Amino acid sequence: MSLIREEVKRLVTCAAQTHPGLRMDDLILACTPYTWNQVFGAVNELIKDGTIILRQHGRIYALSSSSEGDTLPPASIPERRACEQEESPQE
Repeated sequence: MSLIREEVKRLVTCAAQTHPGLRMDDLILACTPYTWNQVFGAVNELIKDGTIILRQHGRIYALSSSSEGDTLPPASIPERRACEQEESPQE
């Protein structure tokens, strides 16, 4: 598996955990500079392995971590730096 694919999956997982109920369009914006195709590919893999859940609310699709349960509160666009800082080693 490529390093880029793993990075996109890590970013999507972090976004789902820190912003439950995140809308797909906001996720795409939060995952720049990656393409929508790379983000959707990561979402597809993470849904299949049970890491995240995608739910439809009318015409809106929202994702959350599988550990979040059934509630999907509204979420804003996550900052990519927040996820990167969580993963960085502490000195």
